[in-house]
Amino acid sequence: MHATAFRIPLLLWAFAVLLAIPGCHSPSSPPAPSTTSARPGFTPVPTSFAHIENAFQLGPNLWSGGEPLGDQAFTALAQAGIKTIVSVDGARTDVETARRHGLNYIHIPIGYNGIPPDAAAQLTAVADSVRDGIFIHCHHGRHRGPAAAAILARARGAWDAAQALRFLQQAGTAPEYAGLYRAATEYRRPDPESIQRAASSLSPSVSPDDMVAAMVRIDLHAEVLTDMKAVGWKVLDSAPDETPVQVARLFREQFSEGIRLGFGPHDDADFLEAMRRSETAARDLELALARADTAGADQAWKTVRENCTTCHRRWRNSR
Repeated sequence: MHATAFRIPLLLWAFAVLLAIPGCHSPSSPPAPSTTSARPGFTPVPTSFAHIENAFQLGPNLWSGGEPLGDQAFTALAQAGIKTIVSVDGARTDVETARRHGLNYIHIPIGYNGIPPDAAAQLTAVADSVRDGIFIHCHHGRHRGPAAAAILARARGAWDAAQALRFLQQAGTAPEYAGLYRAATEYRRPDPESIQRAASSLSPSVSPDDMVAAMVRIDLHAEVLTDMKAVGWKVLDSAPDETPVQVARLFREQFSEGIRLGFGPHDDADFLEAMRRSETAARDLELALARADTAGADQAWKTVRENCTTCHRRWRNSR
């Protein structure tokens, strides 16, 4: 993919979505379909846990939802028979509170653009090795968590692609996150060696990935948006599966996650305000593209560029 006019200044290094880094656990043979976390024909049903959003029970031993907040949430999970919590969110896991309630944490952070092969292998390793109740969550339980939960169900041989698709739609996964839908519906079981490596890398909590990787992801989104603008905010021949709205939403999520996770200079109020302005402009771009308002999209993109140039000059160039 080539960029034409504008390669976005990389102040945005601070705003990247976190990816997984290695830790512990061991694999075993996949359980028989009769003991899977979800079973063929089992329709996911909404359920209720204290202080947990958008919770679903997918099967006898598999749940998904939003981040558990506080002792009441962890108590409710333990009372349901859950023994293992899997977070695919970027925020640090509350390992200590989980342990007080007899729960184990596994942290496999993913972004909104899909589930990379190493994370899919880690989820498969979890499906193979954890026999008791599993609760898998992202932040609000609508996008990344349901996609990852669907992979667990598919890794156990309990669901097919159609069942995975229906669950993401039921959970409210935004269609703009096409990568998450592809990950759930196009899942293929990794080879045994990949699962073995993934099992040995599982950890209760992982740290942010390096800033170089974050810069690359941000820049790639910006390059695609620049090329889309050059052809009138249309789908590119080189990326026929990516619509402008989808890419704009992924781009905007970098700012939203950066604000939520507290990246950047923590003692600089101006920096936080700059992030919020950029998030607003990125959201304006996403909304304008969703309503096919090319003039509005052009203006929003101009604002994004101006904000980034200002921030680049103040924070990145001065360091």
